[in-house]
Amino acid sequence: MKVSCLIVIFNLFLIKLVTGSLVKRQIVFPSDEDIKSDDLQILCKTFQGGRGTCLPILKCPSMQKERNLLILRNSICGFDGVVPKLCCPSSIPNGIDNGNGDPLEPQPSKPEQETSVNPDSSAELIGPNDKNGANIHENITPRPQPVKTTALPKPTGRPKQGNDRGLKELNLRVPPTLPSKECGVNKQAETRIVGGVPAKPGTWPWMAALLFDEDGAKNSQCGATLVSEEIIITAAHCVYEAGAVRDPSKVTVRLGEHNIEQDSQDDAVQDFLVESIKIHQSFDPKTYKNDIAMLKLKNKVSFNDRMAPVCLPFDSQLLRFGNLTGRSATITGWGRTSFNGPSSEVLLQASFEIVPQEYCREAFKKWVPISQVYLCASNAGATRDSCQGDSGGPLVMFDNTMRKWYLMGVVSFGRRCATPGFPGVYTRIPEFLDWIEKNL
Repeated sequence: MKVSCLIVIFNLFLIKLVTGSLVKRQIVFPSDEDIKSDDLQILCKTFQGGRGTCLPILKCPSMQKERNLLILRNSICGFDGVVPKLCCPSSIPNGIDNGNGDPLEPQPSKPEQETSVNPDSSAELIGPNDKNGANIHENITPRPQPVKTTALPKPTGRPKQGNDRGLKELNLRVPPTLPSKECGVNKQAETRIVGGVPAKPGTWPWMAALLFDEDGAKNSQCGATLVSEEIIITAAHCVYEAGAVRDPSKVTVRLGEHNIEQDSQDDAVQDFLVESIKIHQSFDPKTYKNDIAMLKLKNKVSFNDRMAPVCLPFDSQLLRFGNLTGRSATITGWGRTSFNGPSSEVLLQASFEIVPQEYCREAFKKWVPISQVYLCASNAGATRDSCQGDSGGPLVMFDNTMRKWYLMGVVSFGRRCATPGFPGVYTRIPEFLDWIEKNL
């Protein structure tokens, strides 16, 4: 078995040489000692589209004999340190085990179904930017139309025949108003984030802070993301107050910032006035569905090492259509480091794994119907999470083929902060590319 395993590892490193570096971008919090990556069982889809569990190859004997490089490449779902994780088959009929000697009951895939909300449910959900960390107690009422939830796409990411929308998107065209060549490059970043919470200045040049003018003082309550010379993306609930869109003249976008509490004399830090705010027309402030907004700046941004846009996944077939479950994602923000705790002065960074929609749907079923417009992420043991103050900030993923960072999620809501069993919930950017392009 050791020989077979060594051969698989060697083959995986060959894949890395051919396709580029496949590394896990992980940040370890000081309090996260001895957290094991398998504390959270991450489900995935196998190369053949079956049900599986994302495991280190040492724990998946059924994959250790595999020699086909294409199958190995498409089975990678993450890393445990430097050891690759593969999608290990975990649901095989007739009592066959998952390769670890553990018999598993078949889990038939669920057809598309309608999900309604219990009108008597009371949600204890927290929008990360709520003042004083107060809980949001909302009576979730049934939607006028039931929300449909669909299965995750197959690993190949190719739409089924007859899916006109998917076929149209396969041209992977980037809108001409977006900076496709300059985006998604962070010159200060290391290829692998290890240890320590604070980010280095300039590591995430698309990170923006929203400052709100309240009684003459500017307070930072939300994060946001630079995607072009004049467009910022954030959460709708950050710029929605008392049933209306905030006055753009009361909102300032700060770029190039690292320590949000200090009056920086650094020329790299610049404030930009907002010309207009556009929130999604179907944003629901009770369930945070369609929680996305676009801000247009009055003046264009001159890109540099501290201020540069992230890419939107128009041209990434992997991130638009691929199976994201188990893949690594990074979030950044100045939010609280614990529920109801103090905000961070310096920009923080952390890595997470995308969790299955089924897992997220089950966790929040009493409060919010989790559909494909949401993206959910967590780390092992739920010891890290976006917290109050991180609302609107970016969740980004790296495409090894394109060699760029892409905006894949906007921090939306969660249950308190890093509550075990409850992943953080994000607005799934690929579902809103048409809306974004229309409003550029």
